[in-house]
Amino acid sequence: WHAYQHSDALTFCYEYWWVNMLFLNNFLPWDVAGATTCVGWTWYLADDMQFFIITPPLLAAYIYSKRVGTALVVSLILLTIISTAYISNKFSLSCSNADADYNVYLYATPWCRVAPYACGILLGLVWYENHQVPAMQAEAKRKSDESGAKADAEAEAEAEQDLDAKAESE
Repeated sequence: WHAYQHSDALTFCYEYWWVNMLFLNNFLPWDVAGATTCVGWTWYLADDMQFFIITPPLLAAYIYSKRVGTALVVSLILLTIISTAYISNKFSLSCSNADADYNVYLYATPWCRVAPYACGILLGLVWYENHQVPAMQAEAKRKSDESGAKADAEAEAEAEQDLDAKAESE
């Protein structure tokens, strides 16, 4: 802690504290070595928050149309793969995180890390369709059958009352 307090990172925190508060520290300001960051390990919190922000529109698209929502999530996965390949090729990056450029251009950027999150969304939608929807449909059918049986019983009781009333009047 003592070394952190007396490093340039603390000075950087005084100037750019707002970047962390807005969860933009994986975008702004970021040098190639990653040395001038305030609380550098929080880049993942920024990634997570950005992923959480894009989730409601994806789910809304899925509610609107299952095909559109699924296509958007799959497109997000494909765009992540394509952008990672393009950036790796453009900057000649290896899969080793020993390279400082790897950390800046691939490791902390949300467009290169969103694929696992999108896969989780996709699997959640598959689980929902295969487990929750059939269970909800079965519950709705059960309630419909119960209300139908109740309505039948009420109609039968009413018919008996009508017959009784008719028999008494004669």
